[in-house]
Amino acid sequence: MTPARPAPALSLYEADYLGWLEATAAALKRQDHGAIDWEKWLKKIEDVGRRERQSLESNLVVLLLHLLNWQFQPDYRSGSWERSIFEHRRRIRRAIQASPSLKLHLDECLAECYEDAISGCQSDSVAQGYISS
Repeated sequence: MTPARPAPALSLYEADYLGWLEATAAALKRQDHGAIDWEKWLKKIEDVGRRERQSLESNLVVLLLHLLNWQFQPDYRSGSWERSIFEHRRRIRRAIQASPSLKLHLDECLAECYEDAISGCQSDSVAQGYISS
């Protein structure tokens, strides 16, 4: 019988993501460039940018969907839609204030997000009997 091989040791990145982030930030502050896994660090920075863009798109779709619903389904207007419109406008405004380059992404993704919102609005309209499927 072959003895079981020990499991490979997990790296700090795999075992404790927050710990890895903190250790990497500390190494950067010390300018200890040899202690940094540059490939993983670059990937994480790119992931953060991607998540910021995805969050903006998600907030924009919800905002547009509720604005379309508000306009085209007046019988179903509610405080919930009104609060959602306010909240998603606020999130978009704050995201752009914190990262002005997101404004360029907003301009690039507006048409696609609008199409997604129209699809959602049509689904809502079918479900509520405004239009037939």
